Amino acid sequence: QRLPGITLQKSEGEGKFVTVRGLGPGFVSVSMNGNELASSSSDTRAFALDAVPADLLSAIEVFKSLTPDMDLNSIGGAVNVKTVTAFDRKQDSLRGSMQLSQQDYAGDISPKISLQGTNLFADDTIGLGYSLSYEKRHTDVYEVRHHANEEMTFRQKHLPGMDGPEGDILLTPWQFEAREEQAERERIAGSVDLGWRPDEDNEFYVRYSYTSLEDLDIALREYARVDTAFTNEREIAYIDKATGTFGVTDAELQHQYFIQKGTATTKAFDIGGKNIFNDQWTLDYNYSRSVGDFSKPDGRRVQFRIQDLPMLARAGESWLGYEIVSPADLAALAGTSASNIPNSGGYFLMDPAQRKQGGMTYDNLFIEDSFRTDEIDSLNLNLRKDFDQGFINYIKTGFAFKWRERDRNKDRWSIVPSS
Repeated sequence: QRLPGITLQKSEGEGKFVTVRGLGPGFVSVSMNGNELASSSSDTRAFALDAVPADLLSAIEVFKSLTPDMDLNSIGGAVNVKTVTAFDRKQDSLRGSMQLSQQDYAGDISPKISLQGTNLFADDTIGLGYSLSYEKRHTDVYEVRHHANEEMTFRQKHLPGMDGPEGDILLTPWQFEAREEQAERERIAGSVDLGWRPDEDNEFYVRYSYTSLEDLDIALREYARVDTAFTNEREIAYIDKATGTFGVTDAELQHQYFIQKGTATTKAFDIGGKNIFNDQWTLDYNYSRSVGDFSKPDGRRVQFRIQDLPMLARAGESWLGYEIVSPADLAALAGTSASNIPNSGGYFLMDPAQRKQGGMTYDNLFIEDSFRTDEIDSLNLNLRKDFDQGFINYIKTGFAFKWRERDRNKDRWSIVPSS
């Protein structure tokens, strides 16, 4: 995230998706040791890096422009994560760490343990690199934000008795959302790299890595739905462009409760080698396979709401806020009578002194099963000719075959009591 031109999208305080020079995660490929990783973390090509702990890696490379010997499916750029190899460190090594942390909101202790090492054998011709990592992370996140799935909208005062919209036009949020998310993430990862270099001109290797991220989320969300009030329905009572305040007559208050547990696993296997002939010709080749699986069974969400609410809302560059007001107070701000504040019957079901509203009706129950699988097989071969003199340093040619198969399955049931 500290590299120029890089934006890191975070989830629950951890980096997840990478954007390169403004192009989103779907335009950025993520590979391990030069081979593309299968993605099961979303319904797009984007790969979620929060599944790969930093303790598993020796380096991270970012390519903002591609050369012809790289996969040309990365319009934005490419990120290559490299696992630990003994030949890079050139010595025996062992490093272990243990960490305990606590987030004030969550209160629980979060442990993290990692082990990383390298060994050289047979006169330094055989190298073994390995990494192990375990982490269980507890977080509790509070947010207030504009609804993420819709654009902002323009509003202008329009009430019954008015011929049409009039006065200032204000750009307003589509909805307001306050949320608390309690999360428990358990991450297990390991990698092994076995290499053989019988001499300076020949190298052979086999690599394997495994990552597993189990994510349990319990979320409480409150939505102030001002999007249900429309200018053409004569439901915009008040606009104050100077303070960014607006009032609507037909808003909704929704409470949602989520429980969902998802498990994402990624396996990567790579076997190959490199041979140098006459100090001028280099042949490299490899076969790789990566499999990503995601499973989220029995996701549940229940929703309650009160409709027909008079509501004031304000939005600035760094803050959001909303408040349910009485029809009489909104009419006074609007300079009209309470009879011109339609669709406000929900206010009389409210108890301003209570957080839990008895007037809320059971609105919906969602049950969802979601499964995703992504498999990538690739075969690569490159031949390079180096030149000692002249304007050309080298010429390189080769081929790459890639097979990819994806499977997406989502079953969702919606239970609506009124129907």
